[in-house]
Amino acid sequence: MRTPMCIDLSGRNGNGTASLVPGFTFHALPTVTGVTPASVTSLGGTSLTVHGSGFLNFSPGTNTLTFAGVTPSNLVVVDDATLACIAPAGANGTAADVVVSNGNGTGTLPAGLTYHALPATTAVTPDHGTPLGGTVVTLTGSGFSANGAGGNTITFDGVAATGIVVVDDSTVTCTAPADLHRRRVCGRVRHRSSRLALTREANESTVRVGNEHLVMRHQRPAPVAMHASHGSGLGY
Repeated sequence: MRTPMCIDLSGRNGNGTASLVPGFTFHALPTVTGVTPASVTSLGGTSLTVHGSGFLNFSPGTNTLTFAGVTPSNLVVVDDATLACIAPAGANGTAADVVVSNGNGTGTLPAGLTYHALPATTAVTPDHGTPLGGTVVTLTGSGFSANGAGGNTITFDGVAATGIVVVDDSTVTCTAPADLHRRRVCGRVRHRSSRLALTREANESTVRVGNEHLVMRHQRPAPVAMHASHGSGLGY
């Protein structure tokens, strides 16, 4: 029942009939019609407004609100059609059902709030460059600009890249820094959906975008052998 229902009352006994029109009202169920904003970070903490009805009128009692079964913080009943709260953390890239319950019943908005997906990196082009820095690199993936991603930070083995340009949601370019570590980098490369153990040649770096890692190899000039064609045994 989405709206209050008023009904007539009548009573009868041996002396006759009495009526009251209308005489009784059935309270409406709460409803949820929307959430603003409808898409938020999975980290939680975003201020939300929940729209609907039945939150205050007809003595609903205490309202409970959940997003995919998780209770938000700072729930405030603004008026009969509005709730305010702070979004809880959620699973990346999922849509959460929004459920309001009170003494008059329960209202649900399926997939009413979407949690942003994490940025993902799938390729680096080129995958090698001079240890002096300055190589222009293109990273391919997703989540670089959509859903209010904000500024992207790219690091190579902990050293920040410069000249970061977001071309679109799947492409970002930057300038690789100099190889400050000059050491062998061997270890694990972690992706959201898998773990890949990699052992590479010396002088590699890890490219990080969000929680993603890729390996970039730096090329050093090969050592040049020095041969004397002749000379004095005394060194001159």
